[in-house]
Amino acid sequence: MLSLFDAGLTLGTFQPICRKPFVLRILKARKYQLQTESWPDCLPVAQFIVNAAPHAPTRLSPAEIIFGSDFRVPGQLYVTDAISADEVSQPESNLEAARIARQLAEARIKTMTDDARARVGEQTQITSEYVLVKYPSKAPSKLAAGWRGPMRLIRPVVRDRLTIAYVVQDVNTKHEFQVVSERVRAFEGELSQSMAQTLAATTESEYVVEAIIGASDERKVSDRQYLVRWAGYEPSEDTWEPYENVRQCEALDVYLKAKR
Repeated sequence: MLSLFDAGLTLGTFQPICRKPFVLRILKARKYQLQTESWPDCLPVAQFIVNAAPHAPTRLSPAEIIFGSDFRVPGQLYVTDAISADEVSQPESNLEAARIARQLAEARIKTMTDDARARVGEQTQITSEYVLVKYPSKAPSKLAAGWRGPMRLIRPVVRDRLTIAYVVQDVNTKHEFQVVSERVRAFEGELSQSMAQTLAATTESEYVVEAIIGASDERKVSDRQYLVRWAGYEPSEDTWEPYENVRQCEALDVYLKAKR
C-alpha cells in the first residue's frame, strides 16, 4: 500500500504523490477541520483516498491490486464535527478509522486463503460473530466489492456432521437468510454493532434491478406491484415495489413484453 510518509511527505512539504490536487485539498481541509498545526493528524484520511483511488494505467486502486478488492471507509467513521471543540482536537477518530479499515482489508485477504482451502476440502466451521457473504452471481456494480457485509452470523446448518450452510442476518435490515457454506467467510475484526452497520451500509449503498419476476393482478399496469430481483442479493430479499419505483427500468419493459 502507498504510505504518504514512504512517498516522501515531510511536515509541511509535499513530495510527488501529494502533488495530486485532490490529496492536497483533502489534507488542507482536514487540517482546518481538526484545527491543528500537526500534519500527521490529517494523514489517515488522505492515505485512504490515495489507496482507494483508481490510477489511469490500470484503472485499479492500490488496494484493489494488493487486496483483490477496494475498501471504502464511510465518512461518518472519520469525519469529526468541526464545531465541536472537544472532538476536533482529538485524532482518535482517525485512528479508529484506520483500525476498522485494516480489519476489513485483513478479512478480505483471509477470504482468498479460505477460498483456496475450501477448494481442497480444508474448510472449517466459522465461529466469528460477523461474516462476509459472497454475492450469489455478481456484484451489483463494477465498483462494488465481491463480498457483502459484515453480516451477523446466526447459526450454522449442519447435516451428517458437516456444515453445509449458515443462517446470517443483515445488520441493517435485520433480514435473515441461509447461505451455502462455500459463500461465507469469517470476519474476525472486533466491531461494535454501530460500526458493523456503518460498514455494511457502504457495501450495500446501491440497489440495482436485475429483473422483475412477478406482478400483482391489477388490470392497469400503473396500479400493479412488481416483484423485484436485486442484482447481487438473495432471492429471499426480493421485494414488492410500486409501479412508480420501477417505471423507468428496462427490466419492466422486458417483463411486460414477455407477458404479452
